[in-house]
Amino acid sequence: MLTEGSHLFRRTSGQAANDGEAERLRRLADWADALASEELCRLWSKQQQNPALHLKLLRRDQNLAIVFNWDGRIHMTLYRDTLARCAPRSLSILEAITGWDGKRHIDVRDFTPELLNAIAAAYREAAGKD
Repeated sequence: MLTEGSHLFRRTSGQAANDGEAERLRRLADWADALASEELCRLWSKQQQNPALHLKLLRRDQNLAIVFNWDGRIHMTLYRDTLARCAPRSLSILEAITGWDGKRHIDVRDFTPELLNAIAAAYREAAGKD
C-alpha cells in the first residue's frame, strides 16, 4: 500500500544495516522532499518487507526513480523506458554517469552530487521546467 509523502519511508532508517546506511536514507529522503517541493514529483512511501520511496511524475503514474531500503542497504533504481519517454535528453547523461549498459533499469548505490543533480535535471525535464 502506498502512502503519500516520505515520512513512512524515513521511519525505516532503524532497519538500515548501519549508521552510514541510515544517513544515506535520510539524505535521499531530504533530496526527494526537495524535488517534491519544486513540484517535480509526488512522493509515495511503500511499506513492505523492503520499504520503498516512489518519486512519481506529476502528470503520469510513473517513476523515473525509486529509492529502496533493501535488507538494510539503501539503493535507487532508475527506469530506462520512463526516462526515454519523459526525459530523453537526460537519459544519455545518466548513462554516462552510471555506466548504464542498456538494460531496462539500473540499481545505483553511489549517490554522488553529480548523479543526484542529473536525476533532478531529468525530473525537471519531465516536468517541462528545464
